[in-house]
Amino acid sequence: CPLAKRAEALADGGVLPHGLPSAVRAELDAADAEIRPGGPLPGDTRTDQELIAAFAADLTDFAHRHDLARTVVVNVASTEPAPGPDDTRLPASSLYAAAALRAGCSYANFTPSTGLRTPALTDTVAACGLPHAGRDGKTGQTLLRSVLAPMFLQRALAVRAWSGS
Repeated sequence: CPLAKRAEALADGGVLPHGLPSAVRAELDAADAEIRPGGPLPGDTRTDQELIAAFAADLTDFAHRHDLARTVVVNVASTEPAPGPDDTRLPASSLYAAAALRAGCSYANFTPSTGLRTPALTDTVAACGLPHAGRDGKTGQTLLRSVLAPMFLQRALAVRAWSGS
């Protein structure tokens, strides 16, 4: 879904001020043009290393096209399930985190997903020399969604806007 449509939906829900999506539509469209397909997608036969290389190339290309002195990758994707003991592939968050380091980008994981915290990336992280941080931004969204919002409704307090996954 295009970012402009997402922003309009947020404005319709009272999360963003009305008029803001149209005011920043050009910037949202420009951001949409930068989004790559990503992966791994169903049926994708590339190895973890091939995916990491492709994602790193996308990051490097982005930095060069925009003449950036430094790039910081921040994971704000939906939380993924923890990898199981028999999983042989890296989770998507780890693929993107490894790609960030390979591309010379700092990395911050704002989700509880695995990211860089996997034994398969321990040596890479230790050798990278790049700033990296996080494993959950502790935004309180889970608390709000599971405890506070139902409590407000139970007490007949209106919840005027809510956005989250």
